[in-house]
Amino acid sequence: MLANLLSVAPFVPVLIVAWDRASRGIWGEVTWGCLALFGAGAVAGLIWQRRRYSRYRCPDCGKLIVDSHKGARPGDPTNFHCDVCDVEWVTGLRAADDV
Repeated sequence: MLANLLSVAPFVPVLIVAWDRASRGIWGEVTWGCLALFGAGAVAGLIWQRRRYSRYRCPDCGKLIVDSHKGARPGDPTNFHCDVCDVEWVTGLRAADDV
């Protein structure tokens, strides 16, 4: 959760500036630029989250385990198997309804 907050923190002041200017009816380049920057940050954050939840580093050997979990049904556990250690790491996450 801390990583999520840190990824959003730089964009909060940008959103505050855009909100303040828009509420006062100032729709200039700064307002649109702030909104565009916030939107780009939101898209980058979603991509980063998607990538983060599809990659896992084995705590024992450090090998990067990439698994797309394609074919997972809603509610299926999202676990990662390390071929080197022959260990299945349980993340506690479950596949969402929109997989």
